[in-house]
Amino acid sequence: VAGPAADGRPVRVLGAFGSAVAAPGETAQVTLTVPARVFARYDEQAARWTWPSGEFTIAIGRSSRDLRLHAAVTVA
Repeated sequence: VAGPAADGRPVRVLGAFGSAVAAPGETAQVTLTVPARVFARYDEQAARWTWPSGEFTIAIGRSSRDLRLHAAVTVA
């Protein structure tokens, strides 16, 4: 998940992962649940988690270098 620039937040974080096995020519389906906390960052001054508003991009792929699908999510 990549989102608005914020102090202390990495450019991209791992939101969920799963695995699938499929033979050549077969398809597989994997359901992933991305928890709300993935969109948050810890504010050290306030000593609490905050949820910055803005648009986040959820990218799905085989690795961080092979991201084949993208979806935009807006946090208000």
